[in-house]
Amino acid sequence: MRKGQKQHFVPQFLLRNWMGSDKKIGLFRKDVPGLPFTRRSPKFTGFDRGIYSFQGVKEAEINLVEEQVMQPIDSNAARVIDELLKFGSAKLCSGDVRWLFLFAESLEMRNPTKLKSIKDMARSLMTDDLEGGSESDRKILEFIEGHPELLSNLPLKNLGPIISNSARIVQTELEFCGVVDFTGQRNHLLLSDSPCIRTTGVADPDVVFALPLSPRKAVLGFKTRGIQQKLLGDIPRGRLLSLINESSFAQTTRYIYALNETPRRFLDARLRAEVRS
Repeated sequence: MRKGQKQHFVPQFLLRNWMGSDKKIGLFRKDVPGLPFTRRSPKFTGFDRGIYSFQGVKEAEINLVEEQVMQPIDSNAARVIDELLKFGSAKLCSGDVRWLFLFAESLEMRNPTKLKSIKDMARSLMTDDLEGGSESDRKILEFIEGHPELLSNLPLKNLGPIISNSARIVQTELEFCGVVDFTGQRNHLLLSDSPCIRTTGVADPDVVFALPLSPRKAVLGFKTRGIQQKLLGDIPRGRLLSLINESSFAQTTRYIYALNETPRRFLDARLRAEVRS
């Protein structure tokens, strides 16, 4: 595989919003004891190799998911997020909100752990009914097992419709609130390697949607006015920031991004709480 080797599950344009004057971002490794901290260029973090590349196809087709699904979503989302950071949600149209939800759902679907579960599910659907079956079933199963590209490529071919359908459901269920500004707070927002936060299923009336856009701004969505009032009216802004960061850290697999190392004590405490639980 010569093309599509390095693919970002956290897009570089989003990571750049956490860059310092050195053009690097702070990075804590949750999966390594001691939460080691380093600084890296956005180009060299938040990626895996070939996570949504086709296998066993012509070179021109290897990157079709990235070129036809991810790149259009990312380019439109980058434009929308830039407008949100500059002007808030006042200038957003319904199409912009749609791109934002598409981007949020794509962040979940392109995550390596999520992609693995999608591929495992596809494998189960293709093989479970054949196991222990007739002689013809056995031959079909042998063929499938001998062509691993089938088990990888088929779910990837459906990734675009899966993202689109999921975004449509979420946008229908949730009310987009807009940008929440945390400027002036002592702490800053963190970014997870699984950046989009959805506290529960979209059918839950208490569900909250959040996506950090920068160290000082995030977009939020709610299902009910009561939850919106509670989080934006009743809870102090600094506490809301902490709640978002707690959710980000809880769903982090490997990397949690920061402006600098100042969140160390906060993250150490959350990690100890996870270990105890």
